[in-house]
Amino acid sequence: METGNILKVVVIAALFLLNVFLIFDSNTNGSQCSHKKQALMSALRAFQEKSVIARPPEKSSIAGDEYEEDDDIYGSGQTAPDRCSSLKPLGCPYGKFKVKKKYALMYGHILEKRKAFITIGIPTIKRIKANYIEATITKLIRHLTPDDYPEVVIVVFLADFDPEIRSERAESLSHTFSKYIEMGLLQIIQSPRSFYPNAFLYNSKENEGGSFNKSKKLTRWHQKQSLDYSYLMAYCSHLSAKYYLQLDDDVDTAPHYLAAIKDFINQQARSWVSLDFCELGSIGKLYLVSEINLIAKFAYFMYREQPIDALFRFYNSINMQIESRLRTPSVFQHVGYYSSNNKTQDVKDKYFEIIETEREYRGDNPPAIVTSTMKVFKQHTPELCYGKSPGYFWAANPQKGDTLLIKFHVEHRIKRLVVATGMDKSKKDILPSAEIRVSGTAAQKVNGEYVCHKNFVTVTSEFIDGVADCNDLDRPLDFPVKCIKVIISENQNSWIIFREIAVFLSRNH
Repeated sequence: METGNILKVVVIAALFLLNVFLIFDSNTNGSQCSHKKQALMSALRAFQEKSVIARPPEKSSIAGDEYEEDDDIYGSGQTAPDRCSSLKPLGCPYGKFKVKKKYALMYGHILEKRKAFITIGIPTIKRIKANYIEATITKLIRHLTPDDYPEVVIVVFLADFDPEIRSERAESLSHTFSKYIEMGLLQIIQSPRSFYPNAFLYNSKENEGGSFNKSKKLTRWHQKQSLDYSYLMAYCSHLSAKYYLQLDDDVDTAPHYLAAIKDFINQQARSWVSLDFCELGSIGKLYLVSEINLIAKFAYFMYREQPIDALFRFYNSINMQIESRLRTPSVFQHVGYYSSNNKTQDVKDKYFEIIETEREYRGDNPPAIVTSTMKVFKQHTPELCYGKSPGYFWAANPQKGDTLLIKFHVEHRIKRLVVATGMDKSKKDILPSAEIRVSGTAAQKVNGEYVCHKNFVTVTSEFIDGVADCNDLDRPLDFPVKCIKVIISENQNSWIIFREIAVFLSRNH
C-alpha cells in the first residue's frame, strides 16, 4: 500500500476513534449519541468522497531539526532551501507551530503583559485593480471605542511573496495607522517564502486541479490561501488573547461589532467549536485562541485538498460541530469586487444589516439565554433586544399567553428592569400591556442544569407608550433572580418590536 493511502487510513481511523470517545462521553444521553454519531459519519464519508484526506506535505521544507536562529532570509528576499527559519515546530507538520516573532513582526508592539479579549487576523496580498485593506482596517478601528482598544489586537499579514511589495505596503499602512500601531492595537507581519512547502513552490504537478476540480491557476491560489491562513493563525496563537476572529481584507463592519461578538458568545447554551459572524466563506469565523495552533497545523497539512473555508468546516465537524452557529444579523459583509486572483466576485451576505440606533437605557444585562414563544420576523431574533449591541426582536402575530423569557447563567439581585417596545419611541409595533414576572432558581436540577423556579412573582403590568420601567426592585424582591418572563396579556392586532430590555444589577448585595 502506498504511503499516502496508509496515512489516509490512519488519519481517518484516528479521527473516528477520537470522536467516538467524545460521542459516548458520560454527559451525553443515548439519543444525542445516535444523532452525533450519524452526523459525524456523514461528514467523514462526504469528506472522503471528495478525496480530502490524502498526502501529507513533505517534511523537508519545514523540518524542525533544521531550524537555525541566524538564517539569512531577513529582508534580502533569499529563500533558505528545504527549511523554514520562521517556525520551530517539533517534527512539523505534527508538532506545534511557533512563529519566530523577530522576523514576522514588521510594525507593531507585542505587549506580553496585556491580556486582550480578541485577536483579529487579516491576510492580504496586493490586488491589481483595487485596494481594500485600508478601508477594512479603518472600519474596524472606527467602530471601537477607546475603552475597547485594550481588548483588541488586529494582525495584518502581508502575504505577498515579493519583499519589495511587502515593504511598500507595510510602509503605507504604518504611515496611515501609526497611532494605532504605537498603542498596540495593530500589528503588521510577514512570513518567509520558505514557510511554504517545496511541493507548492516548485512542483507544478502538485498544483494541477487535484481534488479542487478547478484550473491549475485557481487551485494554486486556493492552496496559497490555506497556507497563508496557517501562518497567520500560528502567529496569532502565541498572542495573549482569548478568542481569534478570521477576516478577509475586503469587509465592511457593523457598528458595535465587538459588543455583538461578546453578546453572541454569552448567549450560547451549548459548547461550541466555532461561531460565525458572516455566512460567507472564511469571513467572520471565531475560534478560541487555544484551538488555532492546531487549526494552523490542520490547514498546513491539508492545503492541497480543499479551500480554506471547506477545511474550517471539516475541522468543526470532526470536533462534533456539524452545523454553523451563525449570528444574525451578521456583523461583517464582503465588499470586494476585484479578487486577489484578478477575478470579479460580487458576493454578499444576505444577513448583514447595519443598525444605526443606539441603546437608550444601557443596562448591565448579565449573560443570559433569551427565548420566546412568539414567531420571529426574518432575522430579528429574541436575543437581539437584550444584547449590549444595537438590535431588536420583531415578534410576528403575538397571541395572549405568548412569552419572552430571559434566563440568566447565574442568579442576580436586580434593582431596575426596563422593557421598551416600538421603534424610535413611536406608537407603532408597541406592547400596550403585559405582565412582567421574575423567579429564583429551582431547588432541583432538570437535565443536569438549574432552571427557573415555577413560582414567578409579578413586578408590573403597567406599560406607558410601550415602555415598562420598574425601579427599586431590590427592596420588594428578597431573593436573587434567575429568570425574567414577559407574558402577553391579550391578542395583538399589530406585531411587536422589543427594541431594548435593560437589567440593572443591585450593588447592595
